[in-house]
Amino acid sequence: GQSLRNAFRWKDSVGPWEQRPGHFGDVWNYWTDDGLGFFEGLQLAEDIGAMPVWVFNSGISHTDEIDTRVIAPFVQDALDGIEFAIGPPTSRWGSLRASMGHPQPFDLRYVGVGNEDCGKLNYLGVGQIAQLVELRVKKLKVWGSNS
Repeated sequence: GQSLRNAFRWKDSVGPWEQRPGHFGDVWNYWTDDGLGFFEGLQLAEDIGAMPVWVFNSGISHTDEIDTRVIAPFVQDALDGIEFAIGPPTSRWGSLRASMGHPQPFDLRYVGVGNEDCGKLNYLGVGQIAQLVELRVKKLKVWGSNS
């Protein structure tokens, strides 16, 4: 997006639809209620027999970027999202997925870090995030948008 303030946040896009806060898509100038959220995207891929790919925020937008020294919250958010998708139904985020009607893990094998993150001073953080996530979740293929 244009700014990190309006970035998609997967945690705001799961759970009961009527409780999702939604967000403003500032690049294309529209509001979304996030009715088609992270869970629904994974479910859609499963329903049509496609392999899901999740691309998560690397802390870079058109006008903002985080310092690579403070990437820990982005790494944790990614790990939480991965746990939601493929974690056991007894885990914190896997239990939310299970409560939404999908106790079995989704077949998520690929995750990407960032989208169109070129031309920024801190784009090297994309590779750092990818490495940290890959170290924690060995069964996934992780790549950065600039790698």
